[in-house]
Amino acid sequence: CQVCLEDFLDKESVRLLSCSHGFHKDCIDKWLTKGCNKCPVCRSKAVPSATTKP
Repeated sequence: CQVCLEDFLDKESVRLLSCSHGFHKDCIDKWLTKGCNKCPVCRSKAVPSATTKP
């Protein structure tokens, strides 16, 4: 995991972003809720913005 720098263990929850980079679920959730909406590896948008149609 590029957030905590720990290896993935069997049966751990992993979250895969749209850019295909994977992280521990808890690590990336904390990263995203602290206001950074970019992948820590490639800096692509992690969560698409909500758009409304008229």
